Amino acid sequence: MKKQIMSAALGLMPLFAWAEFTPYASILVGIENGKSFNQGTVSDNNGQLQSATLIEDYGSFFGVRGHENLDPNLRLIWQIEQYVTVDNSGFGADKNTLANKDSYLGILGNFGSVRIGRLSTIPKNDMEYVDPWEYDGKSVNGLAMFARLDNRLNNTLKYESPGYFGAKLIMLYSPDEVKDVNGKAKDVFNAALLYKDATYFAAYSYYIKNNVHNGEDPDVWNRIEAGVDQQIWMLSLGFQKVNGYSRSLAYNPSAYEAQKSVLLTGAESIQGTEYSATLNYTFQEKLTYRLSYAQGIDMEINGVGVDDTGYKHMVFGANYRLSSKSKAFIDYGQVNWNGNYFGTGTRITENNLALGLTLDI
Repeated sequence: MKKQIMSAALGLMPLFAWAEFTPYASILVGIENGKSFNQGTVSDNNGQLQSATLIEDYGSFFGVRGHENLDPNLRLIWQIEQYVTVDNSGFGADKNTLANKDSYLGILGNFGSVRIGRLSTIPKNDMEYVDPWEYDGKSVNGLAMFARLDNRLNNTLKYESPGYFGAKLIMLYSPDEVKDVNGKAKDVFNAALLYKDATYFAAYSYYIKNNVHNGEDPDVWNRIEAGVDQQIWMLSLGFQKVNGYSRSLAYNPSAYEAQKSVLLTGAESIQGTEYSATLNYTFQEKLTYRLSYAQGIDMEINGVGVDDTGYKHMVFGANYRLSSKSKAFIDYGQVNWNGNYFGTGTRITENNLALGLTLDI
């Protein structure tokens, strides 16, 4: 499959010879040891997590992008971006296809830009100040719970306004394309207002997925990020609130079920509130220290608060810039869940220690 994808990507290159384009790539790999619910490690005989040592790819990819001038104030823009795994690890279904990262064709002009294709939600693409860590989303050496809903959507139309005094508006719409028997579809709408100047930044994102529950109730996700960037140091704060029926709204469904009982997908309403903060400090332009903290308040299931379903998550580490395009990093993350393993007195924890390298090409 991967050879076919690579051959197809190389075969497309001549088709873009008429347009200006730039190839690029990033390789991110490391070794880590720890335990987390999403790593797929086997639990012990008591149903409790076991530690494992893993060689991990943290999101390596390659891509090509470019533009074609239509007139002095209007151009076509395009991008095709593809995940690769230098450790030959398996991909989910949405990553075993060509153009599985942000890939689009669009128009850029004085009015802003319009893109059509497979695109990231606004929190994932434009609001990642609170979660700048290199990790694969399965381990906890990044804010995996707080960022669990950051994803990409197929069949997407995205508008981004020009900047006005540091502020801009972004809107994204993804039609479900398949309606249920009652003529309702699970369309997604995401809109955000963002502000950034030389020192301060702030953003608010509103996301809604319609007709999730019996063709009636939606999933709603709100996120706010704000902070100060002084180049040498940066502080970012985050807040998010979710309310709906999709299983992914739970902080971690596997952790919830290890503490309580089976989460009935699509049948139980889930409400959660989370806070986060990240502090960066850069020493002599090469060495950056980083500390993140996130906390999830006990969830509500079907409108009733469920004790001991929240979490506290801390990540700390450093990265050292080896050159203008490469760096080495080490980080450690730990999640302390408020509850115990179901039917026991053992508190649930997750942790990961990672050492890695990155190279931008």
